[in-house]
Amino acid sequence: ETMTKRPLINTRDEPHAVSSRYRRLHLILGDSNMSAYATALKVGSTFLVLNLIASENKLPDLELADPVADVLRVSLDKTTVLHRKSGGTIKALEIQEVYLEAIEKAFSGKNREWNWILEEWKRTLDELRHSPEKLSDRIDWAIKEKLFTEFMRSEGMGWEDPWLKSLDLEYHNLDPDRGLYRGLQQEGAVHSLLNENEIARAVESPPEGTRAQIRGQAVAQDAENIKSIHWTGIEFVSGEVLDLAGVIYPEEVKNILNSRG
Repeated sequence: ETMTKRPLINTRDEPHAVSSRYRRLHLILGDSNMSAYATALKVGSTFLVLNLIASENKLPDLELADPVADVLRVSLDKTTVLHRKSGGTIKALEIQEVYLEAIEKAFSGKNREWNWILEEWKRTLDELRHSPEKLSDRIDWAIKEKLFTEFMRSEGMGWEDPWLKSLDLEYHNLDPDRGLYRGLQQEGAVHSLLNENEIARAVESPPEGTRAQIRGQAVAQDAENIKSIHWTGIEFVSGEVLDLAGVIYPEEVKNILNSRG
């Protein structure tokens, strides 16, 4: 149950695809980011790690003795020492550096998007090791650390003050008039990965090569004839059902879009 218990991976059998062929890797740990940069880096680095796992390249031998508990330890102290299952210790930053090196060897130069992820991941890890204050304009926990530290100093309070905890919630408020991150964004105090035009376009235009693009086109062209629409298909008033459960790859999306005009 994702609303009350938060494991590393949600194992509920809900693939949103052909169940005999696919499983959905549903990662539900981690922060709810406000920074688009942090989100891009988080999703991008995870994407590259999954590609490394799926490839024939040798994976780093970094299995932890207690990974679930280690997530909590690292969230409290990024320098905490973690124990490896094979013996010895390692830190969270070192784990990322080892994976980054392996992925660079396997995929560097593959395409512009992958290169961006690698470059920004490397830059972020380097700054985290040598000058973490430089992260305070684009990584959420660093932005909050700077913002709240300055606020505490001005108000003479400590980290346990309830007022500070309420501000922590307001940081994530999406209301542009109340959200602290949105205020920093409007002031130009945080890094903006996307401009307003790109955001507005994304609201109206689903990502190309995805099932969302098929659903979006159907709504735009034939909304009055749609009875229901969901992850794996579209049901029309006429009784026709467009089954999308087996649609995974961009070329499959393109074929369906072309066939429906």
